[in-house]
Amino acid sequence: ADYPDGEEKNELIRLIANQMKKCFLTWNKEVVDDRKIFDDLRELSKGKLDISEDFLKLVESKEVLHKKNKKKNK
Repeated sequence: ADYPDGEEKNELIRLIANQMKKCFLTWNKEVVDDRKIFDDLRELSKGKLDISEDFLKLVESKEVLHKKNKKKNK
């Protein structure tokens, strides 16, 4: 959260948010709304990271779940 503003910080936030979403889907096995991930990031950063859905588009839930199912079926 304290990283200097800029493109690198935005990319780090995107990577962290996508990893959070993948972890959520791994453990909950249901679709998760991006808003939930953004709300969790805001809470974990004590309000320092307030991300709008316009700012960041995360990986699609179905894409993550599809990859996981392909690995399971092998």
